Amino acid sequence: MLCGDLNLLPDDAEYRALFRPPLLDAWRHARKGEPDPLTTGLHDRAQWPMGGHCRDYFAVTPEVARRIVALEMDAAADASDHQPLRLELRD
Repeated sequence: MLCGDLNLLPDDAEYRALFRPPLLDAWRHARKGEPDPLTTGLHDRAQWPMGGHCRDYFAVTPEVARRIVALEMDAAADASDHQPLRLELRD
């Protein structure tokens, strides 16, 4: 598993290069059809004048993806310019 602020947008070539087998984007796997979460720039418009956008990800293997129980983004937290993501896996 690789997670964090990867400084790439979902439409970037680097995103497509990273998220190819064997790595999956956990959000897109667990929340099929939902847009990418706005994990950056929700509360810090000085640094991010473009507003909310996605830069934070969990890259997981298919084995880990099968164990996903929940994946949530906390839009209310304002302690950082990024929103926290929480991934819950079953044993």
